[in-house]
Amino acid sequence: MNKIYLSLLCSFLSYGIFAQIPFQTSSWKKYRKEIYFNAGTSGFLGDLGGAEGAGTTNSFKDFNPSAMRYTLALGGRYRLNEFLNINGKLSQITVSGDDALSKDLVRKNRNLNFKSNIIELSTRMEGVLYLGHTGSSSSWPFTSLFETPSKPSLFSDVDHYLMGFAGLSAFYFNPKGQHPQTNEWIDLYPLKTEGQGLKNGPQEYSRISMNIPLGIVYKAVFQKTWSVQLEVCYRKTFTDYIDDVSGYYYKPDEFKNSGLANPDLSILMSNPSLGGINYWSDPANTNNYGRAKRGGNGSKDSYFTIELGIGYTFKEVRKTAALQNLL
Repeated sequence: MNKIYLSLLCSFLSYGIFAQIPFQTSSWKKYRKEIYFNAGTSGFLGDLGGAEGAGTTNSFKDFNPSAMRYTLALGGRYRLNEFLNINGKLSQITVSGDDALSKDLVRKNRNLNFKSNIIELSTRMEGVLYLGHTGSSSSWPFTSLFETPSKPSLFSDVDHYLMGFAGLSAFYFNPKGQHPQTNEWIDLYPLKTEGQGLKNGPQEYSRISMNIPLGIVYKAVFQKTWSVQLEVCYRKTFTDYIDDVSGYYYKPDEFKNSGLANPDLSILMSNPSLGGINYWSDPANTNNYGRAKRGGNGSKDSYFTIELGIGYTFKEVRKTAALQNLL
């Protein structure tokens, strides 16, 4: 008899768990197209600013939260099937770095800074995990056993999703540095601060580059249409010049003989060192054309965003139904 009771109990528990494991129905086919708007904060991982140490790893360990800026984005999502979306997104992202904010004395002495507005166009594939439904007829385990009837509301019909994504982005950046005397923000690219494109200097860099976005999204959809989402995205780029810093100092006499329109400004913005620490800008510390090291170890820059957004999903109307309404 005890075995019978135990069997019935196991069956009841199995129903309570497995009958309510999150799953989707074919209704997703009616809700394929979505637009959304995101806003949030952004951070830069590169040569400038950071926490402590030389700042060559471009890792979150070296990130300084005081350098965080903002991001805005407009995107569209199309559902291919139950488990896969394709996503297109246009973003405006501000990033910055400032040696003055670093806790490292060497970087403080280097005294470089930058900010840049990034315009990014991305496409990515999203893997979709349906977490379940809350509200009426909840699919979360055991919740239906304790639910009580209530009036329908926006929060009585909520679907929960978790999405991981990867993709490819093209972006434009234009680093600016703050004049150490006037505090004016000046375009750094035309100044060739490391001798980019000049004699004995490195190759001139492009302000258009690519990155690989990787991230995760949590999304709650209310009554199949309106949604809120939280997105975290990390970008690994293919450039080391988002902050206009990568390699070595270009010598003052080389700037003078370069033919640049304003070589004195290039000299100042290239090396506004505070002095007092014989390391970064010390002419005696040379190893490349007799130049001192200015940047890190040549690793590519990266940046990330944390965004909160609101979206709307359009319900598809069958053509036959539409024709019937017209008739």
